[in-house]
Amino acid sequence: MLREGLQDLVDGAKLYRTWRVLAWRDMKSQTHRTLLGPFWSIVATGIQVAALGYVYGALLKTDPSEGYPYIAAGLILWFFISGSVLGGLAVFQGGAGVLKERSLPVSFTVYRYTFRLLVELCIKFVLFVIVAVLAGVTPNWNMTIALPGLLLFVLNGLWVILLFGVIGARFRDVRELVSPLMLLAFLATPVLWHQTLLAGSQFIATFNPLTHYLAIVRDPLLGHVPPLSSFVIVVALTLIGTAASIVTFSLAKNRIVFWL
Repeated sequence: MLREGLQDLVDGAKLYRTWRVLAWRDMKSQTHRTLLGPFWSIVATGIQVAALGYVYGALLKTDPSEGYPYIAAGLILWFFISGSVLGGLAVFQGGAGVLKERSLPVSFTVYRYTFRLLVELCIKFVLFVIVAVLAGVTPNWNMTIALPGLLLFVLNGLWVILLFGVIGARFRDVRELVSPLMLLAFLATPVLWHQTLLAGSQFIATFNPLTHYLAIVRDPLLGHVPPLSSFVIVVALTLIGTAASIVTFSLAKNRIVFWL
């Protein structure tokens, strides 16, 4: 059974030309006949960064040259995290038509959605570059550390979508429970605020795994070296999560279509 699940994942990955095209088409369909198309997400995210940066800057008395890039990177990465969890819960429902009508690997729709999130992340990254330039962030070699961090970040998104996709297909009510929990996770994760602001309660962020996912990408983008402990934690979670998602998917693969 495990071998069948792994084979499905391999077969799905081989169809990368197809799911890449369909993922891009999914994005374009959401902004059909608009002036900027998928790039409207840059404008929308930019408005949020400007508003939140101003509010948090006034409340926390932070330097705008540091606050805006910090918030921009945090929000962009959070959108990917949130999309992986909430979108992952409905990923098989969203691809039900394709899975039922065509003889495709079940994992095909997982790759399709993951690639879509990756493209959206890359598009929004343009906003971070603009904000960083305007804020005067000085490029340095530490920024190259963001590349392996981003690779780990996306790989984790893949297993999260796969695992939560199976859970969401089997238990439809889970999404209604997870949605408010994601709001709590957003507030408990240093997306907009700095961990140092918690003073004696920094353990809230330290023991939050999402803190480390942000650190391995955002810290290098801002020119800082992320803590080695963050990389260790993320690598460990990557291995554990990948194993758990593959086993879960393998056990449920033949029943997923019937749950839709």
